Amino acid sequence: SIWRTLPAPCATAALSFGCIMNYYIIAVTTSRKIEADSTALMYQLQADQYEKLQEYISNYSSEISNVQAPATYCDNPVVNATIHYYIDIAQSYGIRTKLQVVIPKEIAISDIDLCLIFGNLLDNAVTACRHVRTDARFIRLSADLDTPGAPVYHNGKQL
Repeated sequence: SIWRTLPAPCATAALSFGCIMNYYIIAVTTSRKIEADSTALMYQLQADQYEKLQEYISNYSSEISNVQAPATYCDNPVVNATIHYYIDIAQSYGIRTKLQVVIPKEIAISDIDLCLIFGNLLDNAVTACRHVRTDARFIRLSADLDTPGAPVYHNGKQL
């Protein structure tokens, strides 16, 4: 396996990136399914096929009744997928989170760099939280790459 030939940190990063990309693919696939479903609904509506439309909506509603929509943390799909991946891990360790993330869909920073920055940040936070009492485990992430001149904080104090 290629994972065995990579140094441990590289293998972990590659595996994390693979998991994050899976979240991204699921999000894109879901979005495309919604677009296709919307097209089908519009066609049936325009063709006055109200019985088929009602049946379609009824079937669709029963399909998605047990599905929870994933949270959207920001407009950037790569950052959103990265956050999803690490928040799932954090929750599995009983870590509470509070997130305020403003990252536009299009940004001058590469997807790989965004994934590495947020992945490393959240990985470090989850690792650190695992070493404190369960009731004290908490991650607060505040990031704004859309507002020029946004304040920068370190240890809760504005710099």
